[in-house]
Amino acid sequence: MRRKRIQILQKLGKLKQEKRTRDSVQQYKLVWDYDFAGNRKWQKRDDVLEVDYTYNNGNQLTSEYNYSTEDTTSYVYDNNGNLYSKAARGHNT
Repeated sequence: MRRKRIQILQKLGKLKQEKRTRDSVQQYKLVWDYDFAGNRKWQKRDDVLEVDYTYNNGNQLTSEYNYSTEDTTSYVYDNNGNLYSKAARGHNT
């Protein structure tokens, strides 16, 4: 089984969509949209909203909400802008 990815880039090199195939048959398509700062706003899989992304005023990712699993992943940063913790399903890393 051969897997293949077809990627389409928009301006500034941001990945806009990706088609995943196996044996030349499309399995699914992922599509992303970005805000004016270049942050990813959402992800769709086969035209169904799958993930929403939220950012703070410093353009740091603060949360991801996955509609299929109904899970939220939260991100916390220290005063220097470094990722301090990531929490998903009640587990901190």
